[in-house]
Formats: sequence, structure tokens, C-alpha cells
Amino acid sequence: EMRRGAGLMKILYFIPFLTPAVPAAILWKWMYNQGYGLINSVLSLFSGQPVHIGWLTNPSLVLISIAVVFIWKNTGWAMLIYMAGLHNIPKTLFEDASLNGANVWVKIREIILPATAPVIATVVFMQIINGLQVFTEVYIMTNGGPEGSSEVIATYMYKKAFLYMDIGYASGVAVFFLMILVSFTLFRMNVLHRRRA
Repeated sequence: EMRRGAGLMKILYFIPFLTPAVPAAILWKWMYNQGYGLINSVLSLFSGQPVHIGWLTNPSLVLISIAVVFIWKNTGWAMLIYMAGLHNIPKTLFEDASLNGANVWVKIREIILPATAPVIATVVFMQIINGLQVFTEVYIMTNGGPEGSSEVIATYMYKKAFLYMDIGYASGVAVFFLMILVSFTLFRMNVLHRRRA
């Protein structure tokens, strides 16, 4: 529906995806800093008093904070796939809906969502796989802390293999993790095969 600035919006959405993971994680770690971070500084301006929220030190906030970084980083890629799906929808459907007096929300509900359902399912599947494999953000920002509240499978395997030198146990966890990913992929392929049949 955008008439002006659509190209700029696409670029702004896609820039985070092009940012390397390590500098992005370091940047967000600085922004989340409890003492001098940008987020707490902005909140202090609005509240009128110093705000010292431990985004990466509070066990109840740390996973949400890392998830925000993951979403920020991968939104551009998802939007690119969604845009490709939107371009495959015939323009005549939108023109007919406009002639019948449909607003934007009706177009989304009746045209866009049904037409892009396979694209949405694919993006969700890919993001779940990417989310299960997250490592860099957690390792740089918290290293699994505080008290293991942000530990993920990849950092757990890394610590077992290279810090505690328990290579056998780490290999077992890796094989189990591989079986989970393969099972999830086979389930998705089975669903696609049934839809085509």
C-alpha cells in the first residue's frame, strides 16, 4: 500500500541481516548495558530518574533480550521472502477488492494471508531451525549466563567439548540435536508432500 519510500523501507529492513553476527552482538551488548547502555539511558530520559534494568543480568529478562536481537537480525531476510511471495499474487485481486470497497485489513485477511500461507509456513520453519542453532549472540552477550538461564544447545555443546574437554558427551548431545533437526525437517517435508498430493 505504500506509495512513497517503499524502497527505503526494504533497505532499512534488510540492513540488520547484512550486519555480521559478532559486531551486531557486541553492539546490542553495549545497548543492553545496565550502567551506561543506550536503552537504559533512553528510559531514564522518559522516566526522569536513573534506570538500571539488567537486561543481560536478570534471569527473567535475558532470553527475551537475546530473542529481540535474533528477531532484529533476521527480520530482513524474512521480509525479503514475504515480498517475493507478495509479488506472486495477481494484482487483479487487489483491484477487484478495491472496487468492492475492501480496506487494507480485508485485503490482508482475504487475499494476502491465504495466498502467502505456504511462504509463511516456510519462513516459520526456517526461523525455528535458525533459532535452534543460535550460538553467536548467546556466546558473546551472556556466555550462557546468568546462572545458565540463557544457555542454549550450541553453547552447552561448546562448553562441554572445549572447556570441560568432555568430547564424548558433547558429541552425543550433537548427534541428539542432529536427530531433532532431521526429524523436524522430515515432518515438514511430509506435510508439503501431503499438500501436493
